[in-house]
Amino acid sequence: MEIVAAADSDERGLMLLRLWNYLRNFVLENWAFFVGGGGAPKTDSDTSTDQQLIDSSSQDQQKEKVEQTNSEEEEQVNRISVSDSCVPEPIIIDTSLTTATDMPAITEEEISKKIHELCEVLVLNDETLHEVCASLNKELDRGLSKETNAEATIKCFPTYVQELPNGEECGRFLALDLGGTNFRVLLITLGNHAFSMDSKIYAVPHDVMIGPGTGLFDHIAECLASFIGERSMEDELLPLGFTFSFPCAQEGLTKARLACWTKGFKCAGVEGNDVVALLQDAIGRRG
Repeated sequence: MEIVAAADSDERGLMLLRLWNYLRNFVLENWAFFVGGGGAPKTDSDTSTDQQLIDSSSQDQQKEKVEQTNSEEEEQVNRISVSDSCVPEPIIIDTSLTTATDMPAITEEEISKKIHELCEVLVLNDETLHEVCASLNKELDRGLSKETNAEATIKCFPTYVQELPNGEECGRFLALDLGGTNFRVLLITLGNHAFSMDSKIYAVPHDVMIGPGTGLFDHIAECLASFIGERSMEDELLPLGFTFSFPCAQEGLTKARLACWTKGFKCAGVEGNDVVALLQDAIGRRG
């Protein structure tokens, strides 16, 4: 490159512009040399060769794309063919059942002997029976004693019953029996030294067993009303007996206070209160 001094500023500026353009083109064409730090600067022949390599590489890439497309199409066809050929054939399984006929026969004597062995553990000998009787009598004495009644397993309270039935009773009576998770309503008919009984069992839900006491007695009153309605007895006035199978301190034939809950019942507001009065209040609320 030859640099000639310009006669004036315009020529000098034009020369600098041409020089700048030349340097810029030179740097751009040989950018890899300056960045990579190796090889000689490109010449015009090198540029032509690079262009040929680029064109050749572009043709090769197009060829590879065509081959790849053809390969994908063949692979798709093969995949479909393989998928079609891999359809499972139906499998037939022979599930024949063989009955064993070589089992030994069991005689009646052997059956009886086996039953006797199984039931033998349920038979109490005299010594065990005496122990059970002694334990029962001991707890009864504790329940009957004023000093040990509170801690006794068997609670004993006065019943205030003055006489026993003699068989001459007659009439129709309603009865309620609460003693566990089931509650029973009964209609008893007495006469001519005979009786007939019509009853229905109602469940006591768990939430009622552990809920407030008013909820329990409202449930009893609802079951009683349902029983009476099913038999069209709304206009009859019948005596009602209440079997309440929990420890109670009875103060009369129609008055008993619950001492403590058992059998999974935990209704609040009942212990220490008269269960007959609670039942009458629930029937009054039901109407």
